[in-house]
Amino acid sequence: ILSLQLKFNLCNQNTSYEKNTEIQNMNLRVGSCISCELQYSSQYWIHHLLQSSPCYDPSSDQILSKMLINLTTIYWIECLSLLWKVSSSLVYLQHLQRVSPYSSYVQDLYNFITKFYIPIQESAPHLYLSALPFTPRQSIIYERCSVQLHKRIEVVNNPDFWDMKNFSISTDDVTCIMFHSQKHIIYSGTIGAIISWSGYNGLSVGCSLKAQMISVSALAISYNRDILYSGCNTVKTWDLSTGQQVGQPVYSEFGITALVHFPKSSLVATGFSNFGLVIWNIQTGKQVFGPFTCHTSSIQSISIFPDSKQIITGGKDGTLRIWKTD
Repeated sequence: ILSLQLKFNLCNQNTSYEKNTEIQNMNLRVGSCISCELQYSSQYWIHHLLQSSPCYDPSSDQILSKMLINLTTIYWIECLSLLWKVSSSLVYLQHLQRVSPYSSYVQDLYNFITKFYIPIQESAPHLYLSALPFTPRQSIIYERCSVQLHKRIEVVNNPDFWDMKNFSISTDDVTCIMFHSQKHIIYSGTIGAIISWSGYNGLSVGCSLKAQMISVSALAISYNRDILYSGCNTVKTWDLSTGQQVGQPVYSEFGITALVHFPKSSLVATGFSNFGLVIWNIQTGKQVFGPFTCHTSSIQSISIFPDSKQIITGGKDGTLRIWKTD
């Protein structure tokens, strides 16, 4: 239905000067130009795709490739604009992005709709006149869809990537984040995994690191930027060049709430939900200092002085405390 009935200028609008709501008899026009089958399919095709199997079915790849990698994508958004249902697509795209092998395409589509939500929702023609021309040139939407339009507006000096200030990354509940300044990668902790995202365009990069069975509660990057540490009820060490866990995890009786790596050493400091602070040798798995009871509530954050001689802890009890390490 989508492939057969979606098309450019679905409701035969002859002007872009009027909003969808300002066009005379727009409801009648939508009813006559967009069949009931197409209205339903446009709103719920992702829902049915996700519900077809408890997990994503690889056989659905053909459906996604037809919907996400050509002009059908744009015609689908136009249809949602006319139905006043653009917002509902964002919810379904968030769910689809988590399970689809086309996650980069889905994320790019999510960014596109989020950034240009107002002009798209207000006026279907402005999907073509205001949104597509200003889409970054490195965007999948631009490369696969916009360039297929024979008569289109070209914007000089259009940016290559999405502006980080104007798009969001859709993922599961984010429990902690860490930014790798050299690789320009964002690491986010969530339930059972660490996900990496491009700091340039917000697309997922590489594979998720299968960290702990419950939420990853803390992340830290080593001084040389080659190692990532994750904390939960254990501290795990990850080689960022391979994405593999290295060494043995350091186990803790209490939940880890904060984590920091000492510059130029193998030491890691952890804050706990039981108000304590421990410094570990991550290579041996042995405690070097502690445990110390630092606060009257759980430790929320830890930072370290450049000379590694002092640690600052922030607690849920509303206090900052400084500790000597020598």
